[in-house]
Amino acid sequence: MLAYFHGNGEDASYSEQVISQLAFKMQAHSAIMEYPSYGVYKGPSPNEDLICSDALLMFTFLTETLGFKPENVIVVGRSMGSGPATFLASERKIKSLILISPFKSIKTVAKDHFPFWSFLVRERFDNLERIKRVRHPVFILHGQKVILAGYSNRPLAWTRIVQSVSLRPEDRNNAP
Repeated sequence: MLAYFHGNGEDASYSEQVISQLAFKMQAHSAIMEYPSYGVYKGPSPNEDLICSDALLMFTFLTETLGFKPENVIVVGRSMGSGPATFLASERKIKSLILISPFKSIKTVAKDHFPFWSFLVRERFDNLERIKRVRHPVFILHGQKVILAGYSNRPLAWTRIVQSVSLRPEDRNNAP
């Protein structure tokens, strides 16, 4: 089972084709979590607590309602989705965590893009701190020209990394 958390500016329908193809190649099922106020999820404005709570609900649904074994769930997070994916992997037993273009934290991204105003941004989705609690294999894929979570957010300084791949600059922007 692939549990996928999409990036900002996307919704579940945008991610469906890529994740379906990946799941097909892996001969696995897939589920894509939607965030509040994205796509078909009508509701309150998205915030870290609600998104993390929804991630736990999704995992409970996959494991308790649908019957997937936790140790067979691969959690995948892309860009902003690396936040709830890393949270879930730090809180539950899973098979592995795959992060595509992750960031260290929202505050770090703000510092990279708006250094003079970053003091206004509170710390959210502190992936660098949460990944220390992940006890499962971790694979990180990060491009050198990623626009939002720039290369300074690359995982080289991250702890407990099993394998990390960095794309060359000519490979451009985010991986799918």
